[in-house]
Amino acid sequence: MHKQQGFTLIELMIVVAIVGILAALAVPTYQDHIARTQVNRVYGELTALKSNVEDRLMRGDTEFETLDEIGGQVSSLVGDDNYDIDFNALGDGSGYLRATMGGDTSVTINGTVLSLERAHDGFWECVIYTADVPGWKDDFAPGSCNTEKELPV
Repeated sequence: MHKQQGFTLIELMIVVAIVGILAALAVPTYQDHIARTQVNRVYGELTALKSNVEDRLMRGDTEFETLDEIGGQVSSLVGDDNYDIDFNALGDGSGYLRATMGGDTSVTINGTVLSLERAHDGFWECVIYTADVPGWKDDFAPGSCNTEKELPV
């Protein structure tokens, strides 16, 4: 009798099917992890700008509207024209730092607006606006952020 060497075709097909099933389960989880990480990175970058804003406000400067004015740098996950900074409406220190995710972000979260909003009493609140983001999942948001649909007008 001749001894078998190697694998049969059916054994190889079973291995390929198992690898395919594992990949089909792993890819969506991996994509969600990437989106969550990118949201947290932009949140961290905006949070770092709060100290620059507080420094300007402590010096009596209550009117600034650009990233350059507060010493920030453009994130690759946001892009050049996707920052919205407004600290001049009332001159009382209230305002916001907003970043619309674009640039190199996952398509799942492209268009998400992260907003750090400062009240006149110095309290900051994180709000994430997701109106134009069909792939948004609430577990992408950092724990200290509230999620809302529409940006206030």
